[in-house]
Amino acid sequence: HGVESFDVHTSEMSTLYSQVWWKPHPPAALPKEIVAKYNGSRMAIVGWEIDQVQRTADGDVSVPISASYNHHYVSQLVGAGARLRQVKLDGPHDPRAKELMHASHGHVNWEQPQWIAE
Repeated sequence: HGVESFDVHTSEMSTLYSQVWWKPHPPAALPKEIVAKYNGSRMAIVGWEIDQVQRTADGDVSVPISASYNHHYVSQLVGAGARLRQVKLDGPHDPRAKELMHASHGHVNWEQPQWIAE
């Protein structure tokens, strides 16, 4: 079996020089043809690349990685039986917070709603 690739775009994030982006993106769907192809089976992910792009009328234009300092990138993939739900946690002692804190290296903005898998 060969290896194939596909792109997924998240929601837009916009910052000015020196601003910090400190909120989670809403879930981004995988391409429908990929979901259909692997429905009911397993998919091995053998590579994961991140690219920051500006979306233009002529297509995506890569932005130099130096344009944004991003060292706390967290992503989760869930199967067809799971659902993502947006919740407002009460802080680090919320019973739902332990897994989220582990997945995000212990750094969670408690002021922002978070997405958790159920």
